[in-house]
Amino acid sequence: MLLDDVLESLSGEVGPQLAEVGVPPHKAGDVLSLANSSLIDEFKNRASGEGLEDMLGLFNGTQQIQDNPLVDSLSGSFASQIANKLGISPEMARSAAALIIPALLSKLNDTTPDSGLSEDMLTDIMGGGGFMDKLKGLFN
Repeated sequence: MLLDDVLESLSGEVGPQLAEVGVPPHKAGDVLSLANSSLIDEFKNRASGEGLEDMLGLFNGTQQIQDNPLVDSLSGSFASQIANKLGISPEMARSAAALIIPALLSKLNDTTPDSGLSEDMLTDIMGGGGFMDKLKGLFN
């Protein structure tokens, strides 16, 4: 799955930075796993609701990552998950989210062709699922 590949390549880059913001090295892998599930959950929520335009805006060149409302939403929910599930302080969790989410979305964006996000790419990022029926015809 594309997202797994992106997270694997990202782990070497953000691992030392996570340590700098206070995330214990033995929890860095767990933080990245939560980034994976947070991103998929947020994309699924957006795909089935009003936020699909923001999600697609990340990958079709119409918005900069830092300007997309999805980034704040995703960073907030990801930071909450880190704090709640890993017992990391909220401040440390917000710092970790601020490092990982933009880097993760940037790497995903770099894998997107100039023509934008296709249905196949979205399916690959998300790992498939029933929500794809809701997107039927969107890319036609």
